[in-house]
Amino acid sequence: MMAVQTRVEMGEGDKGQSHAGDRPVAGFVANTASFVAASGGDALSKFAVSAMSLPQAVAMRSFFTIVFLAPVFLLAVRRGQPVFATNRVWLHLTRTMLHLSATYQAFVALQHIPLTTLTAILFAAPIFIALLAIPILGERLRPRQAFAIGLGVIGCMVIIRPSGDGDVLYMLLALGSSFSWSLSVTLLRKLTRTESHVTLLAWSNFPQLVVAALIAMFDWRAIDGMLLLVILGMSVTQVFGQWFSMTALRLAPAATVAPAQFTQILWATLFGALFFNEWPHPLIWVGAALIMASGYSLMRSPRSAV
Repeated sequence: MMAVQTRVEMGEGDKGQSHAGDRPVAGFVANTASFVAASGGDALSKFAVSAMSLPQAVAMRSFFTIVFLAPVFLLAVRRGQPVFATNRVWLHLTRTMLHLSATYQAFVALQHIPLTTLTAILFAAPIFIALLAIPILGERLRPRQAFAIGLGVIGCMVIIRPSGDGDVLYMLLALGSSFSWSLSVTLLRKLTRTESHVTLLAWSNFPQLVVAALIAMFDWRAIDGMLLLVILGMSVTQVFGQWFSMTALRLAPAATVAPAQFTQILWATLFGALFFNEWPHPLIWVGAALIMASGYSLMRSPRSAV
């Protein structure tokens, strides 16, 4: 799921960022690396959810992610910066629950559909974000954006069909995951107006750990060393994916590096074929192409307030 967040962050960047560097090739490579890490994390998640309960997998991933982010939190404390202090607790908690919902739906879908199919469906996130921005952020839908959304809907219909390389119910769960995550990110855009990155990281991970751990207590299973390494790998890929995406934005403008997101379906196909012997139906590529064209158009479209 980290991949979705990275895609959204790339799309949310200002096309004229004055603080970005002028190294387009390095920026594109760094952003591509973030999506390789994201696809690797999704593949590891597919292994994990086949051997433990979903709440346990989420709780352990959140725990190790916090461990890896601990230096960031400690540095903020030493500098006297707030970590948890906020006047928008309920908005943070709402976003956390949406994030959890998106993660659970994606993990359930991963157990039943190929990585490529899940990745293609998750590309629908920009479509949901464009629609949700109208009532939540007061943005206006332009004709070009409306056309792009229609194109993306057709792409989703091509992928989510009655017969194919996965049960339609689990494809709909993947679509539900994309919607929940999109709503979470739309709330994130509101939060970024008042909250620091450190506060956002803290509220994104600690409440999720607490909720997932409480649920996991009812179905906690013993794990072996190999599975522990898988969970560690999930956390490492999440942290590295975020680091590479932030590095990419420092090297080049968002509009330059954002198209790297479309390489993710190649990495998902590669990991799916190597580790799970998954070969997506040809129509998955057709639907994915339509959704990616929609997402790219939405990413390039200017936004306007009502």
